[in-house]
Amino acid sequence: MKAQAQATALVEQALLVQGEATPVPGERNEDAAEEPEPEESTPAPKLPAVPTMQPTATDSGAYQVELVNIGYAAEGNLIIVQFKATRKAVNDFWPGRLSVTDEATGTVYNEVPSMPVVGPLIGRPANPGQLGYVMFANTPPGLPPGSLVTVKLGKFEQKHVPVSKTMQ
Repeated sequence: MKAQAQATALVEQALLVQGEATPVPGERNEDAAEEPEPEESTPAPKLPAVPTMQPTATDSGAYQVELVNIGYAAEGNLIIVQFKATRKAVNDFWPGRLSVTDEATGTVYNEVPSMPVVGPLIGRPANPGQLGYVMFANTPPGLPPGSLVTVKLGKFEQKHVPVSKTMQ
C-alpha cells in the first residue's frame, strides 16, 4: 500500500508539473446548471459523436523529441525528464533505452523505477504537444543541481542540457 501511495503521489506530481488536465468523456460537470426534462414524449435528439484525435501528418513517420525540463521529484530521490514527442518516438521509450549522464563525472542514471500497479515511471503522451516524462533513480553520489547532462531517450540524444538548480 505504501508503494502504491508513493506511485500515485509521483504520478500526480508529474501531472501537476505538466499543468494539463484532460477531461474524461462522459464525465458530468456538477457545476453545470440542470436542464429541465422535456415534457413531450418525443425522443431526445442524438448528440454528435465525440471526434477521436487523429494523428497529425508528422506522427506518421517522424521521430521527434523536444526536451522541456530536467529536474527533481520525490524530494530529490528521482530525476524527472519532461519532454514532448511524436508517437513514433515515445513507442521507443523503454527502460534500457533511456538515460541521463552527468557530463562532469560520467555517472550514468538509467534506472527507471517501477511501481506496483503503475509500472515503469514513464509517461508517454498520446498526442503531440502533450508533456511526457520519464523518472530515473537519483542514486548516490546523486546528480547535483545545475549540472550539465547528456539525455538519451531511445534514438534521441541531446548533450549539454542544464539540470534545474532547485530540488523539489
